Amino acid sequence: MPLNEPRDLPEHVLRAAAERAWKCKFEGTDENPDFVMQKSDHSVVCAGGHFLTVVNLARPYGDNPIGQAEEMKDVGQREAWLRHRGFTSIDYVQAIPFPISLQDKYTVIAKLAVEFLSANYIGICLPGEKQIIPARADLAHQLRNFSTLEKLYG
Repeated sequence: MPLNEPRDLPEHVLRAAAERAWKCKFEGTDENPDFVMQKSDHSVVCAGGHFLTVVNLARPYGDNPIGQAEEMKDVGQREAWLRHRGFTSIDYVQAIPFPISLQDKYTVIAKLAVEFLSANYIGICLPGEKQIIPARADLAHQLRNFSTLEKLYG
């Protein structure tokens, strides 16, 4: 999620976002086993057997933003990419006890990503797809009701 300006993402803010997304407490106890753990700019979120890593950095995503922008087909996406000054990434690590489909992984990521949307976010970046889904009025609704990437591009 590319940012116009870098932002802090302390553990308590990430925990609150996860609790809103999954509508439960993230305490890491027997009663509430879901948890958030942070070390510097890197965090782990365990939610309902899903493990996610969250990285929040005050620099552009990747080692070569200009080269990455050149690979993007859409001019608006390229311009947005070149403007970003920080990012928050959410990556799916694993599911317990069984692996899940790529589509289901995106559904889990979308559930958390929607909680971070603000005017500071340029949109949602899908590096593997070389696409940016621009921030728009219906993006939060699309993420909350995520079903396929194709519908998200809409």
